[in-house]
Amino acid sequence: MKLSCDVILDLLPLYHDGVCSEESAGLVQAHLAECETCCAILDALKGEIDAPHVPADEVKPLTEIQKSIRKGKRRALRRGMLAAVALILVAALMGSGVWYNRIGKYYDAVADKMEPITKEMGRMSSGTHYLEAGDYGVILKKPMVFSDSGFITVGSMDLTVNYLKGIYNEVAWGEELYLDLFFYPDQEGGYDFAVNFTFRTVGQEQDGVKYLQGWYWLNPDLTLDTDGRTYMQDQLDAYPVLLEEYRTEIEALFAVVEEQFGIRYLE
Repeated sequence: MKLSCDVILDLLPLYHDGVCSEESAGLVQAHLAECETCCAILDALKGEIDAPHVPADEVKPLTEIQKSIRKGKRRALRRGMLAAVALILVAALMGSGVWYNRIGKYYDAVADKMEPITKEMGRMSSGTHYLEAGDYGVILKKPMVFSDSGFITVGSMDLTVNYLKGIYNEVAWGEELYLDLFFYPDQEGGYDFAVNFTFRTVGQEQDGVKYLQGWYWLNPDLTLDTDGRTYMQDQLDAYPVLLEEYRTEIEALFAVVEEQFGIRYLE
């Protein structure tokens, strides 16, 4: 198989350095046996130009062609890399825009009415914003882009202080009950709400019902939201009793959310 001078020019540097395959080397040698011009270029690579055999006006254009081909390849590679980076950036920007419209802006709507948490306020690393609202406090954690790991929680001011100090769990398990309300953007323009009961002893018996520490997702009428949620049977049995006993406290937490952020959830 005969190869053109353009192809041989691409192979000559590899052939000269002895790094091309045996098959490629054989093709180059076969071409060189018939082409004085490519032989002269190979000699030039070796630093052994034999000017009498090949006129300079023949060698120079081919050398320029070789340089042009190499430059063209480098330009094409750079353009390809730039295009790939541009596509990645466009995809990231589009993805972040979708995420912000579905999640991020709803956290911002709440965070805009709160104060940033500073190192001087406490050592809780997960929270980013807080708000004092009378006897209650609100803690917000803004999620990272593309993440849904944020939260907003409302509880007593003692609870908020303990969050800021980073000792919530230590204190919560020393109390008979800690009750707080969490809510999250639901990606459809609203928020999902869950009430969290933290008892001193998991499995505490009261009135024949076993109370468990855990989350209860709520419907607007304060019934238990079981759509796509998983609960243990003990939780299903306990919630009606918990709601009857702590309805006033739960409604007060929802009232804070409505008064401070204009978010009405309860019917």
